[in-house]
Amino acid sequence: MNAKRILRSIGLGTLATCLTLSALFIVAPSTSVSAADLQQDGTHLENLLKREQIVITNQQERLNLSNQAVNAAQQWIADLQAEGKDTAALQTALTAFQNSIAQAQSSFDTAKGILDAHAGFDASGNVTDRAQALKTVVDAGRAERQFHLTITQATINFRTAVHEYRQSNS
Repeated sequence: MNAKRILRSIGLGTLATCLTLSALFIVAPSTSVSAADLQQDGTHLENLLKREQIVITNQQERLNLSNQAVNAAQQWIADLQAEGKDTAALQTALTAFQNSIAQAQSSFDTAKGILDAHAGFDASGNVTDRAQALKTVVDAGRAERQFHLTITQATINFRTAVHEYRQSNS
């Protein structure tokens, strides 16, 4: 029973994180920058870099929560198996979730690498080369969006599988 409570708590935490990130993308759906932005003093690009650094921090937390959910789910499945219940559907869903986490991790690593290199920006986040800075924020934003899409769909799919299992085994 404790594993179920942990799984629900992590699921709710993951859902809250998902909604927070979704709200961020709804408020500011893209990091596309027009040519006119390149003519500015670089403040816009510097702000985009800061925003993307916040997103990457949130995505790291999302990965941590997802991995905690996997651990709790594995324990829950083991408990169900010990009770003699058929958990094949849950195990399949968990494996798919883990595979999606690995794909999201790849997108995360790409975005983090781009942001850590901060091409076009100095160590303080000030624009030094507008063209490189633009490429940095666009490429990092693209990888962050891919992470978001991958982990969100994986979470929805896994939660749906858990819900369906509970419905059919209650």
